[in-house]
Amino acid sequence: MDDLPESALRLGLPWFPLSMSTEHPSKSPRRRLPLPVVMFAAVSLLNEISSQMVAPLIPILIAGVLAAGPIAIGAVEGVADALASL
Repeated sequence: MDDLPESALRLGLPWFPLSMSTEHPSKSPRRRLPLPVVMFAAVSLLNEISSQMVAPLIPILIAGVLAAGPIAIGAVEGVADALASL
């Protein structure tokens, strides 16, 4: 436990070093993720949130706007599940 940083100990969080260095964490310089990696992660998170918000609305769109019946909605959902499993 003595090789954990103070902040991790105070918060009770696990600590995983970015490198396999045997130096004490307080003696090694702190490495940050590059900005493009952080931006890519943020965009990916927002994309996942938006797709999860829109997916439940597709059957409502098919039934309401296109006036499709339950068989068409089931077919569309089945094709979507089949494609998602690939």
